[in-house]
Amino acid sequence: MKWLRIDEFIEAVNSLELSVELMKGLGQNRDNFQWIWIINTLHNTLQGFMVLALRGTNSLNVLKPKCAQAWLEAYKTDLEYPKQELDTYLNLYKKIKSDNMDLYFDSNRFKPKGTQERSIKQLNRYRNYFIHFIPANMSIEISGFPKIVKECMEIIEFLAFESHNIQWQIHDHEDLETKTRNLITKANNTLIYF
Repeated sequence: MKWLRIDEFIEAVNSLELSVELMKGLGQNRDNFQWIWIINTLHNTLQGFMVLALRGTNSLNVLKPKCAQAWLEAYKTDLEYPKQELDTYLNLYKKIKSDNMDLYFDSNRFKPKGTQERSIKQLNRYRNYFIHFIPANMSIEISGFPKIVKECMEIIEFLAFESHNIQWQIHDHEDLETKTRNLITKANNTLIYF
């Protein structure tokens, strides 16, 4: 039998790896269609790192508020636990800027600089266009995509290493920590050309 092993660390880092591979491919074939997959995988990557930074010890921070409340009620009253529902991308983004990030004594909240907030919203908007594509004939200006990717990579780097909320060693994922550092470096080196 073959098994797929996945957890929130593996999901985030593997998505980052795929994003970087797709970015490297841009330089080789200059196929603009590839941007669709870069945007999609980068969105998944950023969402994964937001979840890692917000999860804490019980993961309630990453759930939709009503779901987290229902889960707490079930815990207190010994009722059946509700299905967990991950909060939306933009709500997770709001949470990484809020006291939801205050998980440990050295935790840091994300403070957007320059146009990072705009890039987060654009990434979400374009990803939604591409994932929920309604038959249409459209042209999308892609000259701003490298900046969106660069700024989202900065946010991923902050979450991974500067928020102090991702506990790589506690979860025995030091190898993924090293891989993440290397992938961010590769992504930044690739983005120099765009």
